[in-house]
Amino acid sequence: ELGDLALQSGDFAGAVDAYDKLLGKAPSNVDARMALLDALKGLSDAGDAKAQARGLELAKKMKTEPKADASQQRHAEELVAMFTYGDAAKDLADGKRLLAMGNPKGAVDALEHAVGKHVDLEEAQYLLGLAYANPDVGKKDDARKAWKKAPHVKEAALALGVDAYEGGDLDEAVKRLKGAAALDASYQAAFYQLGLVYKEQGENAKARDAWSTAGRIDPKSDLGKWASTKLQVLTGNVNSFAEGQVIDTASEIGIGQEIVK
Repeated sequence: ELGDLALQSGDFAGAVDAYDKLLGKAPSNVDARMALLDALKGLSDAGDAKAQARGLELAKKMKTEPKADASQQRHAEELVAMFTYGDAAKDLADGKRLLAMGNPKGAVDALEHAVGKHVDLEEAQYLLGLAYANPDVGKKDDARKAWKKAPHVKEAALALGVDAYEGGDLDEAVKRLKGAAALDASYQAAFYQLGLVYKEQGENAKARDAWSTAGRIDPKSDLGKWASTKLQVLTGNVNSFAEGQVIDTASEIGIGQEIVK
């Protein structure tokens, strides 16, 4: 309670002291650890380098803390970016919010500011690509350039793969989609899209393997059901399609575009 009062009043040093004492008695208290993060963020914003370093270390732990709920883990992940990138992280958060609100032009402004301050902020590069690719902005070439600046973001690799597939560059699509799968072996969307590209290339065995993998990752998801349907059509072993499924090129590309979003 003392820590909460200090935090609310802007006494970040007092809050850190209070939460440290509490955690000395109950080190596994997740709420106290999260509140300590916010207090350290306040000190970091005021230029305290030690608080910044300590906050970054704690935030990295909390974003994967099993006892933290999903909202706490997301907040910790946001704080990792804020401790690392400072003001650019705020621009990133604003850009993400504006994209979610359907304002891609506003998102472009915020995200351009973010990458202008930190070109290595890969999540911002990925989101900037999404904003550029939005029809209301219509800068697809700039979108590709932004996605290529996010080599460690699986969604950026997927976006490049889907874009190449739509443009008919199947070899490039395979390269990008395999890259996405390499970043996350359980990335269902990458394997589903790989199946589409391999099928287009006439590589039926590879398409079968890709869709089989996609189906195993999460058979109950929409993509898992689509992968099962595609596999049935490919092998000729047709049991049943999910309600409303129609297999044609237009629907495949539409699924890819939704995945990227």
